[in-house]
Amino acid sequence: MKLRQNKLSPLKLDERFAQSLWLQESSSHGPLKTLFETILARLDAIRNRWFETLPNAEPTSISTIAGQIAALPTDTLTKYTTQRSQSVLTQIFELASRHQANSDRVIFLGNAHSQSIVRCIVEACCDPYWNERTRAERGSKPRMYFAGESFDNDSHQALLELFAPQRACNRFEDFDWGVVKLTPSRPDDSVDAFASILKNLRATRATHNRFESNQIASDELPSNPIESDGTQPIDTPNIDTQPDDDLWTDCSALCYDAPCYEAPYYDYPCYDNPGNSDLPSYIRELYSPFSIVGLLPAAILGVNIMELLAGASFISKEFQLKPASENPILRWTAWNALVQTIGAPRQLHYWNNTLRGGMEWLMHLWSADRQNNLNTPEWRIVPPSNPLHSNLTSHHPMEWHCHLKVDQVRHDALDIPGADSSNATSFPTALQRQYAHQLQSLGQPSPTAPEHQVNGLIIELPILDELAIGQWMQWMMLSTLLQQELLQQELLEQELPQQG
Repeated sequence: MKLRQNKLSPLKLDERFAQSLWLQESSSHGPLKTLFETILARLDAIRNRWFETLPNAEPTSISTIAGQIAALPTDTLTKYTTQRSQSVLTQIFELASRHQANSDRVIFLGNAHSQSIVRCIVEACCDPYWNERTRAERGSKPRMYFAGESFDNDSHQALLELFAPQRACNRFEDFDWGVVKLTPSRPDDSVDAFASILKNLRATRATHNRFESNQIASDELPSNPIESDGTQPIDTPNIDTQPDDDLWTDCSALCYDAPCYEAPYYDYPCYDNPGNSDLPSYIRELYSPFSIVGLLPAAILGVNIMELLAGASFISKEFQLKPASENPILRWTAWNALVQTIGAPRQLHYWNNTLRGGMEWLMHLWSADRQNNLNTPEWRIVPPSNPLHSNLTSHHPMEWHCHLKVDQVRHDALDIPGADSSNATSFPTALQRQYAHQLQSLGQPSPTAPEHQVNGLIIELPILDELAIGQWMQWMMLSTLLQQELLQQELLEQELPQQG
């Protein structure tokens, strides 16, 4: 477990290229500066309500859920300090140590939502070529694999072949392999279907290893349960996994058995269906990076989850305490709600490839939010491979370009051979030049459509580490919940005159 202490630097919101919007007017909403201030004031009221003590508050409201999500990182760290043996972090560290000590490969089994959380954290914090490193280079942490997000036959067959007990390189392994099941069981679910196959494979591996240890000839070994002639389905023997399988971890079972409430949000009430004790799946799965669903896989791979939680806790406190005029989350949300209201097309540019997993999680998060308002313009994600201004096929007179920028690199600068001082001399300087060129378009007419005005925001991450990614993920979750509650208020206000 990496327990280094990095210095926490707050994420910054650069609004320089957004404020020119204040000079514009909308035919249906009037001056945009007045509309922005109105939205910001309403978001401020929502924020304050989240942190008020309301004895009669509805447990099914977004406010209750948002307050719990905002408080979770701080509460988890506090419980670890005050009730160490009973805290969920102690349980996570014990499980992570077990997987690290006994396995060299681990499969994270879950649907696309839960997998996107894990990918967001580990891609930002781990080596980009993690699985290609030796065990020593990985700090004795296991390689990672993902499965269960769909009924994709070929990808799951390939994974089974990779873990086959009779595969030559798998015989007499120094280390076992493990499974972490991220999501609860559901009928006709691809996660449960593949979980059953993996349980049988683990039991078969144990049987196979006992035969090997007794030096039974290879022709006397039981047939490989995953061999197939290519035309017949796999005939997997019905063998139940042993109950004391220490390398099979079911997060949903742990959350019910854990003595502390910081486990995933499976037992929180559902705000849009009071008759159901479960949250909607997108809340339960997309908003749980700081529960065992996100923290256990990260800890197994050596991510410093204490710093991940510290970053999330810091941004939650800033969100709670700072006035609206200085509150980056409130202002980010207000700007994007303004742009959403006037219907302008939106793009998000990210400037580091290791944020690709974060973009996948963010698109799941925003897609779930967009289902509540199908008239909302969809965000378009622009990767670093195409950093220059993208041509938006829109007739709207304003374009909205937001940037997620990482200030410092984690490795030594890679020099460009033959470069002179008048040109970019290294990869970081070349990227900075591309970024500077992109920023020149902000606040100016669009180069592809001169009648369009280009505006936007910049979120600056000091460096891509656990402290920064913890801040950013909590920022995005709180902002999305703010927009959901703001939308619910607007819909209610539209319905009231009709009812009157």
